[in-house]
Amino acid sequence: MKLIMNVSDYIYVLCNGMLLAKGVPEEIKENPEVICAYLGGDE
Repeated sequence: MKLIMNVSDYIYVLCNGMLLAKGVPEEIKENPEVICAYLGGDE
């Protein structure tokens, strides 16, 4: 995850083939849906 955040200007996040989120790394790392899907968390 650190590598992606450091080398990307804009990120598209897919979950089960569907777009979950898109934005700059700062937006993605704070997105609750991304955190839940990829880093674990409360649903």
